[in-house]
Order: sequence, then structure tokens, then C-alpha cells
Amino acid sequence: MLTIYNNKEYKCFSQPGGWILLLSSEPVDDTWTKCESNNGYIYKKMVRESECEKFYVINCYGCYKGQKIEIIDIENDKVMVIGDSDNHTQEFIDLIFRGKKGRELRKWCDISVFSSFDIRYFYDYEHIEVANNVTIEQVREKVKKMFCLC
Repeated sequence: MLTIYNNKEYKCFSQPGGWILLLSSEPVDDTWTKCESNNGYIYKKMVRESECEKFYVINCYGCYKGQKIEIIDIENDKVMVIGDSDNHTQEFIDLIFRGKKGRELRKWCDISVFSSFDIRYFYDYEHIEVANNVTIEQVREKVKKMFCLC
């Protein structure tokens, strides 16, 4: 999830009791706590939910012959997709999931298998905006924003 706090966008996680955990790749001020991560350091800060302006989620999808699958990571010319096989044709399952069936499947596949990409923005759990036929670079930017630690 993302939020706007003090006019800046941050990756965030909802916490019990109306608190929000903010993450940043750099210290904003001395109220942020430095923590080690796999890629160096991140900075964390707890704030009240009421201090944040809005909350939103960005989901990216690869499209193949009218079927969509969520993209959760991108590395070079490969994408990590997540989904289940229940709502897809056998051709899609063979191409994307390499024939594997089930729920919560995660697979790396070539970007080139998709004919187009869509992005959906979910604002404050109510409003949805859809951007159809976006570029892979737009998807790359949004996936990084949502799924990278900071």
C-alpha cells in the first residue's frame, strides 16, 4: 500500500490501533528509525492513520488474448506473475504457468508473451482508475513502487 504523508509518497503498512508504518529509502528527519534490510538500510516511522492524506494500491496486469494476470515483479525481460489457473484457458495455463494448475501460482515468464499491459489504481478502498494499454516501462515503475521495500 502507498500513502501521502507530509506531501510525499511512502510505502506503508496498516498497523493495529489506527497506526501506519511508513518506509523510506532515506531518512527524512531524526524521527525516522534506521533498520537493516537485504539491500542496505531502510527507515521506518509510525504515524497515526489520520496524519496520512490518502491510501492507494497499484496493480499491474499482463494481457494475453483477453485474459489478464497480475504482475508482481520485473527483472530485465521477465515478469513474475501471480494468480490461479481456474479462470484461464488451457493455452494460457500452458504458456504462462507452464501447464501447472492451482491457486496462488507464481511464475516467471517472458514479457514478450503479453500483447498489452494494464494498471489499476485503487484509492482509499473505494475509487478505481484503470489505465489500459500502458507501456512496459510504466508497469516496471509501478511494480517497483508497490513491491520494492522502499
